[in-house]
Amino acid sequence: PSRPVYRNFLYNVLINTSIMRKAGSKATVIVLVQMMRSAKSTSLPESDLAMLASINIQVRYIPSAKTDVTEGFASLMMDRLSHVLTLDEFERVLYLDADVFLRGSLDYLLDQSIKGILKKNVVFAGRHIPAMGSVFVAAPSSDYKSRLEILRNGTWDETNGWGHAFEAADYYELLNG
Repeated sequence: PSRPVYRNFLYNVLINTSIMRKAGSKATVIVLVQMMRSAKSTSLPESDLAMLASINIQVRYIPSAKTDVTEGFASLMMDRLSHVLTLDEFERVLYLDADVFLRGSLDYLLDQSIKGILKKNVVFAGRHIPAMGSVFVAAPSSDYKSRLEILRNGTWDETNGWGHAFEAADYYELLNG
């Protein structure tokens, strides 16, 4: 809060929530706030909390990261995923990075996952990576720790993914040929 560099991300959350709601979204919106290790404050300023509350956005604080981005981006991604998977009061969670900009509601992704049209967990590929961490659908679970261990200890390969041998019903496509 003493250097509000995060505020642009906060504005994106407000804008995205407004776009989703105008498009008819009924989704609960939760912002997971992770204060920097060096932050003197343990929460956002009241003015920021009031902006979020004004359009019914919940705020949940998660522990500060153990590493900086420069020390281990993969570790930060795993940390982020671990917090999403603990939201087991929800059947599905659609995670969006705060720098993702929406054009409408994405409720249909949650609905299709719940109805079984899509898998419980949906990860979108990037142009040169098998999984993007900026947008995904997850089925939170009280058993999330064992799922994370597969990701932490596994490595990606085209036969077994991250520890799950691909079956006929599984689908992935490499976008870089």
